[in-house]
Amino acid sequence: MMLKKLSLFLFSLTLLSQVDAGCNISSCGCDANVWPSWCNNGVASMSGWCSNSETNCGMCSGVWCEGETVTPSPTTPAPTTTASPTTAAPTTTASPTVAGAINEEAVDSGTQTAADNLSALFTSAMGVDQDKQVGRGTYYRTASGGCNNYDAALVQSMQMIALNVDQHETGLACGMCVQLQGTGRTGTDAEGHQFGGADPIEGPLTAIVVDQCAGCGMGGMDLHDLSKDGKWEIKWKAIPCPVADLKLKYKVDGHSWYTKIQVQNQRYPVRNVAINDPNHGYVNLHRTEDGHFYSGNTDELAAKFTRPFTFPMAIKVCDVHGQCVTDSIAGEDGVFQGAAQLPTRNRLLR
Repeated sequence: MMLKKLSLFLFSLTLLSQVDAGCNISSCGCDANVWPSWCNNGVASMSGWCSNSETNCGMCSGVWCEGETVTPSPTTPAPTTTASPTTAAPTTTASPTVAGAINEEAVDSGTQTAADNLSALFTSAMGVDQDKQVGRGTYYRTASGGCNNYDAALVQSMQMIALNVDQHETGLACGMCVQLQGTGRTGTDAEGHQFGGADPIEGPLTAIVVDQCAGCGMGGMDLHDLSKDGKWEIKWKAIPCPVADLKLKYKVDGHSWYTKIQVQNQRYPVRNVAINDPNHGYVNLHRTEDGHFYSGNTDELAAKFTRPFTFPMAIKVCDVHGQCVTDSIAGEDGVFQGAAQLPTRNRLLR
């Protein structure tokens, strides 16, 4: 009997010594010797897009593990009694409650400046339409997917564009809609670029930002088209996206210890997403340059979240105008339909 128990103990150590190849959350890392008590291969490992490659793992602020075999300390085995969280997702809140427009959530100064810059592209403080932006419009064929929002219903129904780097605002402009029109101007622009080509940009066109254009100057953009060619002067302005009766949708990649959220089908660009934590109230997720919001990997940020996360998860979504709505995300990984939509902005208020 003692020999059988010893064999089972050694077998369990062997299982614990295996760290799966893939992406782990940084709080656990790849070395099982220093794992916190709650870490095991089921909790430490990220799933979905984050685990597809080392590059993706880095964008999720994870740690890429090469399938190392390490020997965990016998005095700190991963406890099996805590593998299942005791805070199961409540079934009484499965249907999200929409609170409409609510007070905005504070963000860092850099994000707020970028949001103000984008908000100013819509209307002036007195509610008068801004003068249209002027720039150079070109065409591009291979979309790099800088915003990773191609699968959104709104995007699939519209002309896709890559916006110049300055006005892309490190991803904050992802999902912003614009109305653009070619001026028909010939000759050269202020930078000496020659206008012309086989396919003039006419319009008016309603388009949505899905990427950034590194070679476009201020006011410029690339129109995604597989066959057209040319460089043309354009004028454009930001407009509310034609969402009609669409509600917000959430593409979520994560698990009970980590979450990464993309908001889709939004009326205006999203400034921030916050989780309603049971112990800390609304806590802002960290924004990425590809239009996502995630729970971060720093100790300071991680300490603000009570984990494991429970679902449905109550969230707050705020746009670049400071308008916020509350909604709910049903699960930890997948695409989930929301019940809220950002309200039409009252232009006279800002």
